Amino acid sequence: MNATKIITASTLWLAAIAGNALGQTITVDSSDDFIDFGGAQRVADLPGPDGKVTLAEAALASDNTPGVQTIAFNIPQSDWQYQSLYPGRAVIRPSNPRFFQPVILDATTQTAFTGDTNPDGGEVVIWATLRAIGGNSVVKGFDSTPISVIGSNNIVEQNTGIASIDVFDGENNIIRNNTITSTIKIDRSNYNIIIGNTAQRVRIWGFAGGSGSLVAVGNRLGGPTLAERNYITGYGTVGEEGFPQGTTVQLFDTEDTIIENNWIGIKPNGMEQGNLFSIVGIGFEGVNNGTIVRNNRIAGILGHGQPPHAQGLLFGDAIQISGTGGNISITGNTIGLNANDEPVLGSVT
Repeated sequence: MNATKIITASTLWLAAIAGNALGQTITVDSSDDFIDFGGAQRVADLPGPDGKVTLAEAALASDNTPGVQTIAFNIPQSDWQYQSLYPGRAVIRPSNPRFFQPVILDATTQTAFTGDTNPDGGEVVIWATLRAIGGNSVVKGFDSTPISVIGSNNIVEQNTGIASIDVFDGENNIIRNNTITSTIKIDRSNYNIIIGNTAQRVRIWGFAGGSGSLVAVGNRLGGPTLAERNYITGYGTVGEEGFPQGTTVQLFDTEDTIIENNWIGIKPNGMEQGNLFSIVGIGFEGVNNGTIVRNNRIAGILGHGQPPHAQGLLFGDAIQISGTGGNISITGNTIGLNANDEPVLGSVT
């Protein structure tokens, strides 16, 4: 493993920001998806004739203005829509929210503006995939918002709700302290740190075939301290024949991955199965080399068969190794025990 590459990503981000001077704060105060400002469409040109700033306008102004802008949210409650679906949250429904230059997207500013109106998470929902494409960005405090970051030195933190987080390309990204009900995916990206999250599934993917080989190298899931532990509760579905299927932590074409001190397959309380249909706790697929699986608690990986053809059948492997590769270390893991070390959450194998 190239230890010199796995340095503190926060330090890298601060260094990157230092090279891109912090800019101005753009405050989104409308839930509309409308652009009516002109000129060079920079921060100085905001707002347009309607006197409001939308997320679409903020994206244009941020990209067109030198420096790293901060996008804040102060949407008045009188402008909150879709409250039957997302009560207590400001919902923005843009067509394609993309930021091409480094940016700080801080939805915790909405909480500071209107208070903690959503006890289960953040106060801003983006009803579309929020994309930070320029690298050296922060995406923070959103609820039920699919997030995609591309490039290096991004930080994705404190996001909540029915959402997924996708990291593509680049390296040295930090995914931390998010509580989401879907998947964290690292896709052909290296030396990323995934710590302190609660999620249903984690996928670390590379691509080892052909001339464009991009193996995912040096990613770390968890770490030795309690603060670094991820709670990966379990992923599974049922096929039309009733057979459960699904892998909770999936490795595909990786190198020098560390999976350490996570709870996999159980709820954060450590006492209950996280998903009735997950059949693999940690799954190796494709070509994986130099993997360390250390000091994890893997429990509750037990898929329950359903009608018409699998009712009453049980399926489950705590760790399943397929494909090729080598130099894999599996050590110090606790399998099938709840948080009280009682053997009540075992797998078939």
